[in-house]
Amino acid sequence: MGVPAGTDGSDRSIAAGVVYTVLPVAAAFTNGDGDPSVSPDHGGDDDPTAAPPALTAVASPDGAAAPVPETGTVSDLQSLSPASERQDPDKPLCAHAFRPAAALLETLTPTVWISKQAYLNMCAYIDIAPEEVGWLGSVSRTAGGDFLIEETFLLEQQVHATETELSADSIGNLTMSLLDQGAAGLEKVNKLRFWGHSHVRMGTGASHTDESTMRRFASERIPWYVRGIFNKLGRGQFTIYLFDERCYIKDAPWAVIGDDGLTLFDLPTVDEKLRAQIAAEMQLKVKSRSFFQPPIYP
Repeated sequence: MGVPAGTDGSDRSIAAGVVYTVLPVAAAFTNGDGDPSVSPDHGGDDDPTAAPPALTAVASPDGAAAPVPETGTVSDLQSLSPASERQDPDKPLCAHAFRPAAALLETLTPTVWISKQAYLNMCAYIDIAPEEVGWLGSVSRTAGGDFLIEETFLLEQQVHATETELSADSIGNLTMSLLDQGAAGLEKVNKLRFWGHSHVRMGTGASHTDESTMRRFASERIPWYVRGIFNKLGRGQFTIYLFDERCYIKDAPWAVIGDDGLTLFDLPTVDEKLRAQIAAEMQLKVKSRSFFQPPIYP
């Protein structure tokens, strides 16, 4: 415990006599805080770095290499650094590493509309096929810029658990069968602008094969195309390719419309009759293939 000067430290009783000690008087401040010119060292302080008092702005000391700012702001302190250290040097306008991005106004984003029958057919394809399966569809572009999938056509194909491809032969066979229907079939051929396929239980993101297929369509001078990727988990993702505009709309909104042209909020379900019909068609057109070829023994 601290005791007054001159008191025996072992004597801590408050009743003990205390020697009254007069402390030396410190020199009074003669100047208030202010500029250095009116606030020199205070008397009695021999510290050469004491002037001026704390919180008082200072000017450059004699012989200083750089001026001391009149205020303590960050900008003033930064001004002490050479320009070459403070920022990149000026240079002529030049190209940078571009990261282009396109965006559509919300009110202009097109919708993919699906006819009731096309929706039911696709549901049956996805549900029945144990592996990936693909199909084409006829599409019309509406006056408002939307896209309407009218019909779907199952293709002759060989499939795998993780892959399905559009072959020129299968598309050719479909085209010939439609042309046999006369003028109505020719109109459908001209509307073949939709490719859909199932990813079974995997995600609906595009694979390398999916993207290369769309590049093939672009090379055929088709102005636009719609691609749909689906899975057994109830997800369907449409991408609208606007080849003439050199852009695409990923995960475009979609909805089902009834025969009266109104949106169906309660989606229809596949009945047993349609399911049996689709299953029979798939049995004729869809063949499973394996990447593993067993050896042939003599």
